[in-house]
Amino acid sequence: MTIYELTEFKINKRLAELLGLQVQEIDDSRATGMTSWYHHQLPNTVWVSDGESPWRQFCATRVWDDIGPIIKDLQISITPEAHNCYEGTESSTKWAANVYYGGGEEFSTEYVERPELAASIAALVALSGSEFI
Repeated sequence: MTIYELTEFKINKRLAELLGLQVQEIDDSRATGMTSWYHHQLPNTVWVSDGESPWRQFCATRVWDDIGPIIKDLQISITPEAHNCYEGTESSTKWAANVYYGGGEEFSTEYVERPELAASIAALVALSGSEFI
């Protein structure tokens, strides 16, 4: 299975785990947090904690504040699609990401509909070492 076959929820969950964060499983015995109801309302979001801070929502595929530090740390390049040979025009609606990892390996994503999603896919590959999950 390649990374492109994963749901955004699974991308966010795997990315959080690779970042060393604790991830809450879906648990209906809780009054708050990652319940079935919550998962239905925000199906792409996971609840995470670093073990010292309170649990928080994490959705790198859609929230710039969650993926921004990862982009900086991994030096991920995000590029808007080209139209008529012009890269980054006003009509660009898709983005790709590029990252170098593992001592010189390079990975470029397919074009996807959001820059956060492209960066999350690139980060997941860089942190896991493969686009095959």
